[in-house]
This record gives sequence, C-alpha cells and structure tokens, in this order.
Amino acid sequence: MLNFGSLSKYLLLKVVMYSLMLSLVTSLVNGWITYQDALARQQAQVDSVLAAYRSTLTKAIWEVDFEAAKQQMQGLERFSAILSAKIISNGAPISYQKAGADLMQESPLLSFPLLANDGSRELAKWEIRLDENALQHDVIRQATRFALIMSAELLLIAIFLFLLLRRIISMPIQALSAHVSSMNEARLGIAAPLPSEKHHHEIHDLAYGISKLQSELLTQFTLRDQAALELAEHRDQLNQLLVQQEHQLDILLNNMADGGAVLTGGGRIMFANPALARLMGNDNARHMIGSWPLQWLSRPSWPSIAERLLSHDSLLGESLLLNRIDAQSLPVEASFSVLERNEQGEPIRVQVMVRDLTARIETERVLVEAKETALQASQAKSAFLANMSHEIRTPLNAVLGFTSLLTDTKLDSHQQQYIHSIHEAGTALLTLLNDILDFSKIEAGQLKLEHIEFDLRSLLEDTQDIIASQAQRKGLELICVIDASVPSGLLGDPSRLRQIVLNLLNNAVKFTPQGEIITRARVVAFDEEEVRVRIEVKDNGIGIAPEIQKQLFRPFQQADVSTTRRFGGTGLGLSICRRLASAMDGEIGVHSQVGEGALFWFEVQLGRSKLAPRPIINTALAGKTVMLMSPSAGNRQKLHDDLRLIGCQTVLLENETALMANLLAHEHHADVVLIDLPLAAEIAIDLPSRIHAIETYQRTPILLSVTQGAVGQGAMAEKAGYAAYLTKPIHFDALQKCLAEVLRPVDQAEPQPMLTLHRIAEIDATLRNAVLLVEDNPMNQKIGVLLLEKLGCRVDVANNGLEAIEAVKTHYYDLVLMDCQMPELDGYDATEHIRQLPIEMARVPIVALTANAFAEDRDRCLAAGMDDFMSKPVQLNMLEAILHKWVSPEKPH
Repeated sequence: MLNFGSLSKYLLLKVVMYSLMLSLVTSLVNGWITYQDALARQQAQVDSVLAAYRSTLTKAIWEVDFEAAKQQMQGLERFSAILSAKIISNGAPISYQKAGADLMQESPLLSFPLLANDGSRELAKWEIRLDENALQHDVIRQATRFALIMSAELLLIAIFLFLLLRRIISMPIQALSAHVSSMNEARLGIAAPLPSEKHHHEIHDLAYGISKLQSELLTQFTLRDQAALELAEHRDQLNQLLVQQEHQLDILLNNMADGGAVLTGGGRIMFANPALARLMGNDNARHMIGSWPLQWLSRPSWPSIAERLLSHDSLLGESLLLNRIDAQSLPVEASFSVLERNEQGEPIRVQVMVRDLTARIETERVLVEAKETALQASQAKSAFLANMSHEIRTPLNAVLGFTSLLTDTKLDSHQQQYIHSIHEAGTALLTLLNDILDFSKIEAGQLKLEHIEFDLRSLLEDTQDIIASQAQRKGLELICVIDASVPSGLLGDPSRLRQIVLNLLNNAVKFTPQGEIITRARVVAFDEEEVRVRIEVKDNGIGIAPEIQKQLFRPFQQADVSTTRRFGGTGLGLSICRRLASAMDGEIGVHSQVGEGALFWFEVQLGRSKLAPRPIINTALAGKTVMLMSPSAGNRQKLHDDLRLIGCQTVLLENETALMANLLAHEHHADVVLIDLPLAAEIAIDLPSRIHAIETYQRTPILLSVTQGAVGQGAMAEKAGYAAYLTKPIHFDALQKCLAEVLRPVDQAEPQPMLTLHRIAEIDATLRNAVLLVEDNPMNQKIGVLLLEKLGCRVDVANNGLEAIEAVKTHYYDLVLMDCQMPELDGYDATEHIRQLPIEMARVPIVALTANAFAEDRDRCLAAGMDDFMSKPVQLNMLEAILHKWVSPEKPH
C-alpha cells in the first residue's frame, strides 16, 4: 500500500483540483466556440436558401403559379436549420413545416420581401423560422463529447505528474523529514538520505546542508564537553583560590589597623575584626558580635544613618563617636557600604570601616598652631617688607627725582654719564624692590587685581616712555602699533598690565644691541562683555635656544648663568609676568631662535567699558593729507596707522629724493610734511627751505621726528624752518595735538615758535595747571614741585592734612597729590574731610602719593575716597600720565 505523506496528499489534491478546473475552463471555451460555429452554419443555410429559392419563388408569385411555388417550398426539407416557412401574398398562403420538429418552440422569425423584377413593388413576404432546438442539441452533443475527452486526458496527465513529483520531491522530502524527526545527539553521525535521481537539484543541497549541520553540531557538542571539563577544572581551581583568598582576607582583617565590621539592617554587629575590638577596648572580637547600636555607637544615631543608606549605596568620610567599654568616647572616621538589600530596598547587610581620628585631631591641632605661628610670621614679614619699602622708597624718590631734573640741566658729557648711571642704578634698585614685593605677595596668595577703566593705547605708550631714554642710549627704536580692533575703553588692572609690558620691554632693551623693539596689540576674541587682547614685544636681540625657553617663566631662571653675569637681573620678572597673566585668565609665551631675536607674547581677558568711547578722529584734521617720509618700514607703518586713525590721508615715501620728486610732480597735495629720521641721522638743514621754495608749499608746515635729540639740535631745527620738533616715541595724542596746532589758523605776520613735546604739554597744561601737593617731607616737596612745574603746572604745597583741607576750601585745584603718612592729620582722614565739603570742593580728584606699594594700601586709599594711587619714587612720565588721566582739557574749571 502506498504511504502518502501530507505533502503527497497535498500535491495530489492540488493536481486533481487544477486539472478539473482546467478541464472545466477548456470545455466552456470549446462549447462557446461550437455554439458560434453552429450559428454560422445556420446562417449559411439561410443564405443558401435565399440564394437558391428567392428568385424562382418571386417569378412563380409574379406569374401566379402557386403550384410551382409550393413545390419549391417543399424543397426546403433539405435544409435542417429551417423549422418552417410561409409566403404571404394576395393569393392563398403557401407554407412549409419541417417533419418531426417541435413547431411550438421559440425560434427567431426571419422576414424577407419578394420584389418585382423592376423592384418597384413588393409581391409577397417570405417568413422563415429557424430550428433552435436542433441547434442546441447539436452544440450540447459536441461540447459534452469534447469535455469528456479533455477531462480524461487531463486527469491522466495529472496522475502522471503527481507520481513524478511524488518520486522526485515528496518522497525525498518525506525521507529527510523522517531523518530530522528522529535526529538526536547519538544519531548526528548518520548522514541525511539523498534522492535516488542522479541529477543534482535543490533537494540534494538540502540533504547536504542537513548533513553539514549535523557535523557542525557534533563538533560543537564535542567542544562543549571539552569546555565543561575545563570549566570543572577551573571551578576547582577557583574554589581553591577562594579558600586561599578567604584565608588571606581573614589574615588581612585580623591584622589591619582600621576597624571593620558587618552590621545588620538594624545596626547589630554580625562580624568584627580584631582592630575594631582593640579600638573599642575589647580583647576579643567575638565578644562584640550581637552588640546593638546603643552599645557601640554614641552619635549620630543609627536610625539617621540607616535612613541615608536607603537612598545611597555608600557613605564615605562620616564622623562618628563610638562607645568604648571603658565608657570613653572614641572619635573615628567611618565609611558605610550596603552589601545586600531586601525586596523593599532596605539594607539587610552593611559593611563599616572605621579609622581612629585621635592622632589626626592631635596633628590638626598642632598644624593649626603652626599655621597661626606661620601666619603671624608672614604678617610680621609683610609688615617688615612694608616698612622697608617705605623706608627705601622715600630716599629713592629723592635720588630718582633729582637725577631726572639734573638730566635736563647743562652738564658736560662726564656729568651726564654719571647722572645716567645714578638713574639706572636707582631704577634697577626700584625694579628689584618691586619684584621682591610682588613675588612675596604672589607666593602668599595676596595678589589682588583691580577692575577699573583704562585706555590700552595710553598705557602702552606711557610704558614705552619709561624705558625710552635707556633704549635711546643703546641706539634702539621703540615702536608701538595698536590695531584698530582694540577698544579705547577697557576694564582691568592697568598697573599689573603695565608691569608685564614693562618687564618684557626691559628684557628686550637689555638683550638687544641694536635695531628696533616693536610692541603690538590686537584683539583675538571678543563678545559683548569681554575682549581677549594679545600683546607682543618683538626684538632682534640675542635670541633664546628652544631648550631654554621652557625654563624662562620659572622663578630665579634666566637663559644661563653667563646671562645673569652679563646683563644682571634676579630672574623673577618673567615668573611674575606668568602669574599675573594667569590671574587675568590669560597666558604668556615666547617664540625665538638663537641670533634671530625673540617675540614675547601674552594674552589677557579684559572687560569692555560701559562708557561711550571717546572719539578718535579729529574733525579739524579729517581729510587732511600728510606726506610722510621715513626710511624705517616699522616707523612708517606705525605713523601711517596712527594718521589714518586720526582721520588723515597719507602719502608714504622712503627717502628725501622720493619726497622732493613727489612734491615737484604735484602728484599729491600735502597739508603737512612729516620727516621721520632714523637713528644717528643728521637733520637736513636745507630741506625746509627747498620744500618752501615750491610755490604750492610755501606755507606748508614741516614736522621733524627724531629718535634722540642731541644738545642744540632743537635750536638747529627751529632755525632751519621746521614747524615741530618731536622726539620719539611719539604718543598718539601728542601727534594729534601737534597736527591740530600746526594746522590751526594763525596770524601770518607773527612768527610762531617751533612746537616740541614740552610745548604741547605746556599748551595742554594751560587748561589744567592748578595742583595741590600734600607732602610733609621737604625733600619730596622740592622734587614734586620741580617735576610739576616742569610739566607746566602751578603748584601749591601743604605740609599736612589740616593745611590741605584749608587749601581746598580757599582755592580751586585740578588735582590733589596726597601723601598718606603725615603728622597732625594723615592723608586718609584728610581725604574723608575733603569729601564732606560742598560739592564743588569735594569733587576734586585726589591721587594717593605713598611709599607703600601693597594691595591693602591701595585698597585703603580707595576706601578713604581717593581716586587713584601712585607709589614713590615719583617719576616724570608717571606724573605726566596721572595728569593726563585726571585733569583732561575737557574738564571744566
């Protein structure tokens, strides 16, 4: 008996069903075709009848030969499709009926007219009925025979296909299914059965795939068994290791210095190590097992700890007070860790580690005492440094002040050299003193930065002035280039910023034998509140080796020992600069190669001033053309930038030949001619006369810029016809005022004196020349008066605070320079009294003048109501900067 599987049954059902469906569809199509053929044959018989009998019947009717017509009608029996026929005319009807046919059936009636030969009239109507029953019987007979034959053929084909598919597909798949169903780990080595056909097809691939899968599974099971054996061996090793570690842990717990315990969720001790027992005064740790929290914990309470452990897995650095068995309290530091929780998340096992704090508390007490002792020593050192600073700065003020005044007197070359040596020695001593004080404050963490408004351009130019004479004696050009992106109003600590720049400039002058030192400033980043400013100082000095650059910003470090011997210095300056730059959220660095000079740079974060920036462009100078001649590319670029910022147009020329050629060619009309002379260059005496000889330049002012004015050089320039004689470095404001003054309309009949920087300062000082100097030291009074008068100021002197108050009450002053330490009434109290006077007296600017240079002294001055702070010794450029800052021409009298 054949064993039909589900797939075979499914295939048999589908084959038979589709065969019957195909037979049905084929039979229906054949029936429709047979019916159409029968209709065509029926119509053909009708057409044959009409062709054969219509003309003869028409003739018989025309001749009224009804017998002939009847005979012809009987001839229709030869046509099986004709059921009946009838001729209707004026005579008797002539008819025909098919013998044995069902005359009652519904069949179509066809009517044809019989016309006369000429077609003029109808002789009769010929009605013919077709035999539909015969047609249908014939169609059904033929269709049925076709359906039976087709069904038999398709069924035979289906059975053949079924048997073929069963042999090729069903039986191999059935065998594979039985093989897979009976598969287990023991039968994995038996290959899957292959089909009996030689031809390779997909079932062969399936059998091969099953065999391959069996092989891989067998391999995996083999590897599994091997891994299980290895795992068992490894587990045994781990168990041995665990036993060893448990033993080591027991040794560790028993010998560790810190106490350890495992607690229940309620705080009872489940385990305690010997160290904890010793801390608690117990000789056996087992005696502590089962102790309740009230027995071992003094404070805090265990519920407060347990409540915190509900939301934390660990608590670190907890301060506890334990109860010893001798009723003493033991301070400890504890750490709690939750080892296990219940389903509600509550701790059920907690580990605690404790460390005795008795020794630490004692150490901290000793450290606090040592700190207080060190603080007292630091305060004593600070007081000593402050007193030493005051005692050193007071005579140093006299030394530097008188040497500055002596420099401008008539001295021979040897005397000038001696004065310069004294001034340099005093300046070096002042720098050393400042470095020591600053480094001391930085190391003590007492560095405080101000946040006040200042102008970076003025700060850099004033800083260059401080070292200008030193640089000029070495034959160095100082150039300051400020990018237009730098705002005029910034917020920060200008004194500390100046300190960094001054240190870098001092180093550049010290290590540069000849050439130029260029200071540049530009903005590298900004937002609405702050700007990040980068300042660079570039020289062409001896340079620094790359391996030495990393050490430059450490305390007491210079390039090498020979550098210290040759150039001097403590090595503190750059270290202080690095600390100051870092305090201003910045950084400092250097780029250099040996023999190629150095570029020191630093970046600082500064605030933007909320005040409206002062206008730079002078409307009176806007659009004026300045013809600038300078052999130095650096100076040419610096003056070009400044002139463009003022609002002037510039024509840049490199030498005198190009200047004269341009003037004679009338390529550009110049309102001013500016001659910038390089180092050691002689004044062109005949140049002004040659320029004025040109018709269009007879009244054109000619300005002369020199690096260092020799004795009698100014008089020589005035005699030659120069309108201004300016010594470099030239400030931006001084250049602007000089241009405004030489272009100011004047009476041509009156000769105008040649402008100099001092003359510009005198013109500027006519609006701000009333200064009150409050100073008790006669020597400092004399120096202060001489310096202020040199700047064109009218000076009154008060010996103490009481005299200062009376002077302010009775006279108007543009500025008060107030010493802080004076007899009868010091500067702090005097300032407070002045600020309580009526508003027109109380608003006078007061600048502190003291030998103390600490930040707390500055803060005390500002807290007393003073506006600014200037430490002794007072130098001319510092005093000029203070006057420029607080007594500007815009302030009303």
